[in-house]
Amino acid sequence: MSGDPGGLEVFEVDSDNPQVSAERSLFFAAFGVAVRRRFGVPADRREIIEFIAELRVDLSQDVEDLDPQVTEDWIRGALGDLPPERRDRLHEDPEALVQATIYVLARLRNQGIVGDGGMDRFLDATLALAARSQDAYLEERADERGQPPMPPVEVIFGR
Repeated sequence: MSGDPGGLEVFEVDSDNPQVSAERSLFFAAFGVAVRRRFGVPADRREIIEFIAELRVDLSQDVEDLDPQVTEDWIRGALGDLPPERRDRLHEDPEALVQATIYVLARLRNQGIVGDGGMDRFLDATLALAARSQDAYLEERADERGQPPMPPVEVIFGR
């Protein structure tokens, strides 16, 4: 989670490539697992808002890269605490979602929520969540197109 996030534009593309689908599933699953570890379920909305405010202060010159409303909604969505009408609007700005994911994951890594201690458990939980979400997504896509689903994320990455 360091370096130029420019290579992540692939997440904005609706691709039939199984590798891209698996990578996207893992990326967003890591976010879901990390925020659940940090905030718990149910989460205190005030705690989420304070977390985002501190993150924006730390970003200083890059603060414009992080949309606070998208970030709050994305975190609350990952925690299952976002009303359906707000959830439907979340995907209107994929770039903002990717930016929020990068900045939140980096912050949680710096706080020790995502890190070397317990990394195997974190990766196992991320892989399990990615597999479940990818399975549901691929099943839906296969039904729409009348095609068999792509291989699951575990098969693609061999874990």
